[in-house]
Amino acid sequence: MATLPSVRIRILLFDGVAAGVALVMRDIFRAADARLGGGRLDVRLCGRPGLRALVAGDLSIRLAPLTGRVDHLVVPPLEPGGDPFASRPAEERLLARRHAAGAVVHAACLGAILVARAGLLAGRRATTHWAWVERAAAGCPEVEWDGTRMLVD
Repeated sequence: MATLPSVRIRILLFDGVAAGVALVMRDIFRAADARLGGGRLDVRLCGRPGLRALVAGDLSIRLAPLTGRVDHLVVPPLEPGGDPFASRPAEERLLARRHAAGAVVHAACLGAILVARAGLLAGRRATTHWAWVERAAAGCPEVEWDGTRMLVD
């Protein structure tokens, strides 16, 4: 039987990200990989070029370099109280480049605003935290924001 190729999943960390949620996402993917027999999901926490670690409260998270093929790039939610419209040009460029290179980009909650600001949701339907839908529509009018849905494909 042929060996199936590994799926490369990268979780993007940046200033203001909900680091604890990102760690839970990583652990869920790793648990899924274990259930698949191991070696199928290559899951790593990464950041923009040059960002080698992220400090969030008393957590210090070492980040893997974002190199090579990426199949799925996940944008976690932001920390409560954070500004999803804060300028993050390096992350926006990274998302746009990786998407253009073939990565499927996923976002959770307010992470969708970062994906929208990267230009990846123009003309598409998206959702985010219900309390931010109106502000998302005002800040990213090229996106059809749907506050009635929890998931949008």
